[in-house]
Amino acid sequence: MQLPLFERDAATGVVYSRNQPISAAGERLGEGEQGPFYSGRVTHKLFKRNFISFGTAVVRRACLEECGAFNERYRMGIDWDLWLRISTRYDIGFVDAVTYLYRVWPGQMSKNWRGRYDAAFGIMQDFLSNNPGVVPPAMVREAYADCYTERARLRCMLSGEYVNGVRDALRALTYKPSYVPAWKIIARIGVTALTPARRPK
Repeated sequence: MQLPLFERDAATGVVYSRNQPISAAGERLGEGEQGPFYSGRVTHKLFKRNFISFGTAVVRRACLEECGAFNERYRMGIDWDLWLRISTRYDIGFVDAVTYLYRVWPGQMSKNWRGRYDAAFGIMQDFLSNNPGVVPPAMVREAYADCYTERARLRCMLSGEYVNGVRDALRALTYKPSYVPAWKIIARIGVTALTPARRPK
């Protein structure tokens, strides 16, 4: 299903698709990955969030020869860093089909949200330094606002770190004062803090 996209367009460097999460026992979880998904020249969209499901990606060999392989200096997010580099030279293709089953289990690396965000901020900064002007300033600000907002959400939801959650949400607003998701996080933290019964035990 994915190879024909490479054959039709020599500018396509990566083709990805949707995945289907499954439980440790192999049972399907929900309706599968919902997106949003993008194709074409997607660097500015990809900088905000990695929407390319690693296990589904098929990569043109020339991309690795020109852009390099994984940067193992990063503990997590090495695929996102690679997709960003490739996206500056090639189109990204998408096939709207499930080609990959993604097993969800308690010990998986993606559960390490602290490490994931530490790596994400490093990848973002390095990409901007190595590719000045590729991502529009407004998108850079929105991407940082989104990243800090998502970390704020996880701080509160997973570990009850309300003070640090507020700090992250406020940091997000320094990048984009009108960023609604950050304001929603602050409001939710306020409601939770004032309602002891809703605090995680």
